[in-house]
Amino acid sequence: MKKAISIITHPAFIIPIIFFGVSRYFAHWIALQGNCWAGLEPLCWYRWDSGLYLKIAEHGHELFHCGPEQGYVAGASEWCGTAGWAPLYPFLIRFIHWITGSDLQHIGVNISALFLLGYLFVSAQIMELKNWKIHGWIMMALVAFCPGNIYFHAIYPISMVLFFLGIFYWMLQKNKYLFAGIAAFFAILTYSIGFFILPVLVLYFLLLLYKKSPDIIPFLTRTIIPAGLGLVALFAYDQYATGHWNAMFLIQGKYGHSLHSPLKIFGERLQIFLHKPLGIESWIEIQNFFMILYVFGMAIFLIYKNWKTPFQVFSGIYLFVLWFLPYSASLDVALYRNSAILAPAHSRVKAFPLGFLIVLLGIFLWFSYVMGVLFMWDKLK
Repeated sequence: MKKAISIITHPAFIIPIIFFGVSRYFAHWIALQGNCWAGLEPLCWYRWDSGLYLKIAEHGHELFHCGPEQGYVAGASEWCGTAGWAPLYPFLIRFIHWITGSDLQHIGVNISALFLLGYLFVSAQIMELKNWKIHGWIMMALVAFCPGNIYFHAIYPISMVLFFLGIFYWMLQKNKYLFAGIAAFFAILTYSIGFFILPVLVLYFLLLLYKKSPDIIPFLTRTIIPAGLGLVALFAYDQYATGHWNAMFLIQGKYGHSLHSPLKIFGERLQIFLHKPLGIESWIEIQNFFMILYVFGMAIFLIYKNWKTPFQVFSGIYLFVLWFLPYSASLDVALYRNSAILAPAHSRVKAFPLGFLIVLLGIFLWFSYVMGVLFMWDKLK
């Protein structure tokens, strides 16, 4: 009994719950600011790819050649359908619908909310929240209102993949390699760019080799291999569902998603930004520019200043790779959404002075506001 009381009165339990409530209230307020009067109801949180996830939940994955119905000429070589999106989130929606009979949209919103709470609990463990000092409150605010947080509440798998990435990050921090590998396995099945965690793991493996760490074999067998099996499972499912193991890449290839020079992408984005009139939509690219500076600065700090601490270096690699791989994919990648997957590594800023954290939080909150309004106005994909 005493142990249960100590758990539910611990800062790592109470503070995440408080920020879950604050985050949900903020989402409701943002909906009203964006003239969506339904608040937290699905009407306000059903945008763009939400329909694809619900379609997968209802009909499964589909893959077919695009035609006039999709705006292409008859016999087009491009591929259309829903196979470009990961299966775990829509399958969970379908499973809960089968059990409860509730409508798919409400289930999708509620799943996102549930995993948001789980993500906040995991974040408290990552940052080792042990007291009630202001520093911990600011840190929790940073992970709750990090760039991309508007999607935590939407019919998207963002909070779900963050929950798994958070567990992955936390377990790796504690050298519990098998649990980290299992979490990475599920992250890859949850979000279409979840497999970008694999190059992060490979780079960390090379670092451990360079440092002649005794953890080389456990990390390879218990983390990298289970994570790699996540991608194998995704390919196997796509082969079963569509007849093409690479169905996700066939769909995404239609959008020109492949690796390009990040400098080329930066130049093209800068040209687009400079030739558009300034307005609220300009903040989309301003946030992207800010994230470049933030990720570069944090990655250099974590890698250069903490070279003797492998996990700190891993955090820098995590930030750098998971930002610049999506950034380099194409101009059409929704970076304002994918920024959210960096969230577990935001815990590393706890080493900075409180004043810096407050300024950073102010920037995050401003981005949360403008991106939230743009989301409600259907300006974000």
